[in-house]
Amino acid sequence: MKVKRIILSFLVVLIIILLNGCEKAELEENINLERLKEMTMSNDEQKSSSTIASFTIDELVEESSSKFNFFDLITNHMVLQANATVRIFGKYETDGPIALSIDDVTYYEEVINGSFEFYIGPFNYGGPYTIKFYTKEFQTKIDDVLFGEVFLMSGQSNMAITMSEILKSATVDYKVSIEEDIYENDYDQIRFNTIGTLSSREEKDNFTPNQVFSWDSLSSDNAYGLSAFSFYYAKTLYEEYKVPIGIVISAVGATYTNTWIPSEEAKEMDQTYVKNVSDETHHHNTLMG
Repeated sequence: MKVKRIILSFLVVLIIILLNGCEKAELEENINLERLKEMTMSNDEQKSSSTIASFTIDELVEESSSKFNFFDLITNHMVLQANATVRIFGKYETDGPIALSIDDVTYYEEVINGSFEFYIGPFNYGGPYTIKFYTKEFQTKIDDVLFGEVFLMSGQSNMAITMSEILKSATVDYKVSIEEDIYENDYDQIRFNTIGTLSSREEKDNFTPNQVFSWDSLSSDNAYGLSAFSFYYAKTLYEEYKVPIGIVISAVGATYTNTWIPSEEAKEMDQTYVKNVSDETHHHNTLMG
């Protein structure tokens, strides 16, 4: 009888632990969903461009993309951060009023000294949307825009290493598994933008004119050239939450930390952790600037 009581007590305790574990797992899942919404909230979330008309929009004005010059990541097929205020900025040749229209909402700003910026949203997960821009003289648009979770993947070789590179060193079994992951599905709502390696002794507001950066949906055709870490990170997030995922990859192998830090700031750091701080920094992540 004593043995039976011990076994019964053990089973009761085990059931309580399992039930508590289920409640904890459910609670953690809810917390994770909330954190997913909050983890990349914009620092400018309190800002918002005016929706009060500052001029009359003429939808028949000439369409000309060459008159508008946007930051290089602001292009067709881009993913913008959902549930946060988003900054859209660029240049236009003439100062004056400018409007941005998306999803039946129109925002108004001014071109000042050839530059403009809008703070729009927040918008829920979804799309695709078309963003239209109007001045008194011209109009242009950006198509196939999604709102989702956007991540900057920066680092060294362990971030930059591609799917094709890990395939070369993988065992036979792992190669089969990796190939299955690549050919499993095409994901229109997972989009990547890989930044080329550009060095500069000075900080820059934008990339060089001869560089082309584009947002591409994840597919078996382009997966081999993608950062392996970013590939699995994006797929895991999408399969878990089913929301658009935007990945910007800006990683350079074999770089010291101080090459990414402005010289003035690096010199103020503990020299134990910074190598060759007297040398000029020669990398600048424009995306973080």
